Amino acid sequence: MCFILEQNLLLCTDDDNAALKIADFGFARSLQPRGLAETLCGSPLYMAPEIMQLQKYDAKADLWSVGAILFQLVTGKTPFTGSNQIQLLQNIVKATELHFPPDAKILSADCKDLCQKLLRRNPVERLTFEEFFNHPFLSQTQPDQVFR
Repeated sequence: MCFILEQNLLLCTDDDNAALKIADFGFARSLQPRGLAETLCGSPLYMAPEIMQLQKYDAKADLWSVGAILFQLVTGKTPFTGSNQIQLLQNIVKATELHFPPDAKILSADCKDLCQKLLRRNPVERLTFEEFFNHPFLSQTQPDQVFR
């Protein structure tokens, strides 16, 4: 059984296990390796900067979205804000580093590292899918290891 937690997040559970799933109910599609897309779609708070700037983008744009969702899950806040899409993009572009809220001091170094590497403005510098799936934070088996 799955429950909608927030926008595109589903919590699927049975008696013994729970899994958090990210779902797209509107614009999902598959890109071929090295394929580029041009469609402007998605929620701006989770949208990669290259999409917001109307540039061609590849599947690494999804890794930005994963980073934005992870950041929000562990801090309770979105990584970047703005009163409109233009201000949001300006705040992303002018940010020199990812700032965690003051109470995020309890987050593990691996958790912070993963967020920082997923939320890199330049998609070339962003983690690849292989690097993402092999990141030390994802190999931790205990949920309490999100925090120090």
